[in-house]
Amino acid sequence: MALPDSNVLKLAPDAAAPAYRSAPHNIEAEQGLLGAILVNNDAFYRVSDFLEPKHFFEPLHQTIFETAGSLIRMGKIATPVTLKTFLPADTDIGGMTIGQYLAPSSKHYPVARFVEPREFEAYATIATAKGFLLVAASPLTRSSHHAGDDFLKLRAVRAARHS
Repeated sequence: MALPDSNVLKLAPDAAAPAYRSAPHNIEAEQGLLGAILVNNDAFYRVSDFLEPKHFFEPLHQTIFETAGSLIRMGKIATPVTLKTFLPADTDIGGMTIGQYLAPSSKHYPVARFVEPREFEAYATIATAKGFLLVAASPLTRSSHHAGDDFLKLRAVRAARHS
């Protein structure tokens, strides 16, 4: 649209285009930062004063950063293993599960194979035969979830053996 008595053309904004640009992002850098935090939780405190979950471009990274930060601030350890229990198990990232995406680093003992759930009963039998008084053998067992109950069971087993 030209202004009257002028050769200047005034451009109107395109109504279909958003008024903002996409924020600059680097998925690999985000993954690297999150990996560093999960390997060394002290790294979280180096960035937590200025970095917020909303600063991550990838929504999953926002969730990982927020969840890891919550764990670390509570004095708990945030690792790929501990973090997995706080994220939806069916989360899919380009065909990978959250477990594959947050797989432990090369510094961890390698995962040789997937253990079928039915094998855990056999592991429990073997551990009991070796003298363990209490065995918690199941997929993704977290002893802290049952620590109170397990302590009472263990106390009862010890008392029965000593009476």
